Amino acid sequence: MTLSILRTITATLWPQIGLIARLGAWLRLCWQRRRQRQALEGLSDHQLRDVGLTREQVRIEIVRLPWR
Repeated sequence: MTLSILRTITATLWPQIGLIARLGAWLRLCWQRRRQRQALEGLSDHQLRDVGLTREQVRIEIVRLPWR
């Protein structure tokens, strides 16, 4: 392949690679939120008091959509 063809391919694919990377980062963030909310759900009332949350606040957080 010539250098100009490689440059054309790179220029064409680079934005798509960035989009895929951002999508992957967003999916990881959603997964992390899901796991954190599951962990919150498993805390006892005593543990929730230690972190300054009520059971009602946890219920509200658990039903939130992962991307919010």
